[in-house]
Amino acid sequence: LGLLPVPDCPRDRRSPRMTGQTLDGRPRPFAGTIRVPIATMGGHPLSLNSRVHWAAKAAETKKWRQFAAVVAARYPRFPKVTVTLTWIVKDKRRRDEDNLFLLRKALVDGLVDAGVVDDDSAEYVTGGCRIEYRAGIPEAFMELRGEGVV
Repeated sequence: LGLLPVPDCPRDRRSPRMTGQTLDGRPRPFAGTIRVPIATMGGHPLSLNSRVHWAAKAAETKKWRQFAAVVAARYPRFPKVTVTLTWIVKDKRRRDEDNLFLLRKALVDGLVDAGVVDDDSAEYVTGGCRIEYRAGIPEAFMELRGEGVV
């Protein structure tokens, strides 16, 4: 008596806010930017120019991928996202922004592992890397900007 399921009730009893979806199951658009600080561990992130053994590079990549997956597990699902990796350095030596793409790739793969975005193809993920010069302590961060429903 009164315990029968309501036919129009979704099977997932969590609130739409928790599932990242609207009541009819469509992805909820995310408007805004999430900034994720990254510990650079000595000021030098994973780089395309690093000359290390492949196993050491694979272990470092795995560490960054797992870091992104753990951190991103609490974020909403993005149908499409712009991921920008920014490295702030304290001196004005010449640096190549393209060398940061190995770190960015590992972080984006972690976002996919966490289920924050469906795939890391250009259809779902855009963005790039940049280097900024500021006096003080070097830092790095990843910005996730939602681009609404696809």
